[in-house]
Amino acid sequence: DGALVISQVNWRGPAAFSLGAWTYTQPQSDIHDLDAGGAPVRRDAKGLYATLEKAIFKSGETGATAFARGGVSDGRTTDFSGSVQAGVLFERPIASRPDSAASIGVATAFTSDGFQNNARDAGINPADAETTFELTYSDKVTSWLTLQPDLQLTLNPGGDESVDSGVTFGVRISIQPWST
Repeated sequence: DGALVISQVNWRGPAAFSLGAWTYTQPQSDIHDLDAGGAPVRRDAKGLYATLEKAIFKSGETGATAFARGGVSDGRTTDFSGSVQAGVLFERPIASRPDSAASIGVATAFTSDGFQNNARDAGINPADAETTFELTYSDKVTSWLTLQPDLQLTLNPGGDESVDSGVTFGVRISIQPWST
């Protein structure tokens, strides 16, 4: 499928800003359009993205950083044509827990025309987007163990308007037995 090539420029000042672009070195299969022989049309896959992070609160060891991210793709070779995310990361929200962090955020992924056409062809009513709200907390509970429970609510999961909203709960477990 070729190599994925990414180029990114970063700037740090009162806020952190990144701007990037990506592409594949070989054309990718269109997710909907076919050529005269019935094979997927090959297209250049590419996209752009940007991120912004800014500290919005700091008091001693406790702080909060807001973030926003967005990106667009060609929308012909993937199910999604773009996305936006935003949220806030709280550092040390529990003063007695020096390695604690919490985050709340929202992410929306916009479905591409090809995805929507494929869904209609399959008798599915496609959504214009899938949106997820997320709440997570992370804490180092021992010198070698970090736990991070995560709760998500997803609207239009899979880009399907007829599917009920989904709730996902997970726990990330990080074990570092040789750390101090």
